[in-house]
Amino acid sequence: MNEEGLAYVRKVKEVLGSGYIGENSANRVIGELPDISTRIDALLSDACADGDWQTVTTLANLARWVAPTGLTERLIPILEARPRGVNKEDLVEILGELESESAVPVIARVFEEELDGDAPGYWLCKKCIAALGAVHFALQGARTSDAADFLRQVATGDYPNQLKWEAAVELGIEDDLGFDEDEMTA
Repeated sequence: MNEEGLAYVRKVKEVLGSGYIGENSANRVIGELPDISTRIDALLSDACADGDWQTVTTLANLARWVAPTGLTERLIPILEARPRGVNKEDLVEILGELESESAVPVIARVFEEELDGDAPGYWLCKKCIAALGAVHFALQGARTSDAADFLRQVATGDYPNQLKWEAAVELGIEDDLGFDEDEMTA
């Protein structure tokens, strides 16, 4: 990233402050830097090229509020590569909020490949399940979606009970499967 881009990103981070990047903080950035929506894609690209994953995560969290068009396509390769230092949980959550079915395969792979290392809390896997649930819901509950198919596989497969429960709840089939919440989440 060139010096002007670095200075611009510093200003973005200054306006954002620390903590969660929500609609209010995004609106502050838009108010002070009205061209952010037209610049954020190039800034994300430059930060990726530089391997600055903290900045990538910050800009991705901001981009979901200011310029979500094309963001799915920008984030999928990053999540596929999962470079050291990238915040996988944030990227999975953003992809779920964008509700794009094209993100389902990478989210499912992250779930499968990170499962063993995510124990015992399974925080990343739970984010994957929630993201797939958001995609499934956005597709108006289509029973044939890839998201629904993967969630059903988790709910009925050989996975830890707490993940089976979360997947079943996303599909609304926990009662059909005879799951007891206390038993499944203990």
